[in-house]
Amino acid sequence: MKRFLYRVWCLFRGYILLPLFVALLSIVSAISRPQLIRIGKLRVCGPPGFLDLCRASVERLATLDSDIHRYFTANRKVLVSFDPRGMLGGSGPPWCLFVNEAYAKWQTDGVIAQLVYMFYLMSAFPRHFAYMHEDVAVRATHRGVLAKTKVWLEAHNFPEPLATCFSEGDC
Repeated sequence: MKRFLYRVWCLFRGYILLPLFVALLSIVSAISRPQLIRIGKLRVCGPPGFLDLCRASVERLATLDSDIHRYFTANRKVLVSFDPRGMLGGSGPPWCLFVNEAYAKWQTDGVIAQLVYMFYLMSAFPRHFAYMHEDVAVRATHRGVLAKTKVWLEAHNFPEPLATCFSEGDC
């Protein structure tokens, strides 16, 4: 019975709550009138300075890792939005990335770190995103995503404090 209720909850969340979340995000963005740019299939929404930062980050990512760059610009539709207070964090689907002030202060390094994290997250959870607190296996997979992100950042000589954010789970 518990497994049945869990599956019903997952279906409800996936087919009812997530579309409502996207609709609410669309309404909020229409009211606040942020600007939007597209870089291939990647959509970036936010204030002008954030848009320039993301454009520079995606260009730099092309030189660092062409596979991840191609994934975001040619393969998957992804939305990147600026969330200065970090209120939306991990509450959305994996194809919505909310960059908070803590990562934006790192400039292109912070945005690239978030994109790499998102790449590994979407690879680990390709269809349905289960929330981190629900299942031991999901939490273990998420720890693996954080570890892969940290290794990638260290391999590409990103600042140590930024890489450490991914061993702790957040800046």
